[in-house]
Amino acid sequence: MPRTRLEHAAVVAVAVVLALLSTLVPREGAEADLTALSGPLRVDPETNLVPPSQRALARFEDGTFVVVYRDSSAYPNSGQWAQRYDAQGAPIGTRALVSQGGSAQPSVAGRDDGSFLVVWESESPGPGLDLRLMAADATPLGSELHFSTATAVHRNPDVAALAGGGFVVVWDSYYSPFLPGFDVEMGGQRFDSSAAPVGNPFHVNSYTTGYQQRGRVSADDNGRFVVVWQSGDFGGAGQDGAYFGVIGRRFDATASPFGTEFVVNTFTTYSEDSPDVAMHSDGSFVVVWRTQYGDDEPLGVISDSVTLRRYASSGQPLGDEIHLNSYITGLQTQPVIAMDDDGSFVVAFTSASGYNTFDNRDGDGAGIFARCFVASGQPVGEDFIVNTYTTADQTLASIASDGDGDFVVAWHGAEAVTGYFQDLEPNGIAVRRFGRGQLGGGGVCGDPIAPPGSLRGSALVTATDALFALQAAVLLVQCELCVCDVNDSGGVTASDALIILQTAVGLAAQLTCPPCA
Repeated sequence: MPRTRLEHAAVVAVAVVLALLSTLVPREGAEADLTALSGPLRVDPETNLVPPSQRALARFEDGTFVVVYRDSSAYPNSGQWAQRYDAQGAPIGTRALVSQGGSAQPSVAGRDDGSFLVVWESESPGPGLDLRLMAADATPLGSELHFSTATAVHRNPDVAALAGGGFVVVWDSYYSPFLPGFDVEMGGQRFDSSAAPVGNPFHVNSYTTGYQQRGRVSADDNGRFVVVWQSGDFGGAGQDGAYFGVIGRRFDATASPFGTEFVVNTFTTYSEDSPDVAMHSDGSFVVVWRTQYGDDEPLGVISDSVTLRRYASSGQPLGDEIHLNSYITGLQTQPVIAMDDDGSFVVAFTSASGYNTFDNRDGDGAGIFARCFVASGQPVGEDFIVNTYTTADQTLASIASDGDGDFVVAWHGAEAVTGYFQDLEPNGIAVRRFGRGQLGGGGVCGDPIAPPGSLRGSALVTATDALFALQAAVLLVQCELCVCDVNDSGGVTASDALIILQTAVGLAAQLTCPPCA
């Protein structure tokens, strides 16, 4: 039986939608709308932000998140500020002052109730660290706490939330009380739920030759935590036998060590440095770091790679280290990692020109890229680009996950452009939201999880909504039944996409759209 004109129009429209799918899949070196839940947002459009590394990021289980950053403009704007965002990426109110005056290198960790602890370097009343606990609405919960020792200068703090509401902070100690001389050591301190110190500072590292620095910490649901750091010497006789290596050590809930520290990297020819770590609720964890000259490049081309290694909750490695970047030209560096409740994880990093190459992967200068992995360590898709503005350098990413598939990346942009950054400002911090789809079921890394059109709202339904529903039907993206199951059949199918498309072009169609709770 021949098709009616309405049926023919609908079939042709769906075929066009299917053809469009291949153009929207994230691809190397190009920006794809499919990869993001939002475009880049400028965190603070009012002031210059220098130096570029002064920001931190935390996300909460409800999808809201907070960006903490240093504003080094003139008083009274100078200091540490926090800007909160809702689960859709919209700012919640205006930025909140955490601490006024000179400060640097913030780190932040959030709790389930939305409150968060900010830690940063401070010079007053002496060189050390300052801490402040903030409520979910970014109002202070008490005054700032200055933490220092008479014989050491504390720098480069990192903080993780612990079970029961407490926190653990680790830092670099220069002129350390743990070891006389100029060596740099790793120190740590636990804090209770009110941010009061618990016990005395503890010594993280046992190997004390050279520099133990750039520590990062992550915790499980039992209060246990793991610290990773880089250990070495610029003279080439480091702990792993070369320059710098990546070292780890596990601790119980009382900050007592679980066994001895261990070398994470197996490749030791050059420097392994700049580590980050994410720990699962069961105590397993993943470490990422930069491997100098690590990629298998053609003769004469020198590059750096980003490497990962997985560990069981017992502390035993789960296989060898893996070079995670799929693109091997130039420098892949500054890795950061976030993990979901199911153990899957995503790594973001900076990609830039190599030592003897001029390959600008995002088109101009350094760019931010990311790659997703399932819990077993298998990659999902290739590297994908995070930033959309590509002029000059985009560097120094931070990343946080809500535990359920969505993640947020913040980074530093070196130049300004109308629409993303304010004109004439040389430095700015941007943030962008992503979803990872059903990774275990073959989802595409970077999928959006809510329709970009108007299915949730009162505006007119568009062909974009139909495309999204069709992508959900073929399992490329996630969409709640109460949003995309417009015929209320109990699943998202091509029929839903067809109904939405018919509605979008003004044809008579039944659009049920059961409301979301």
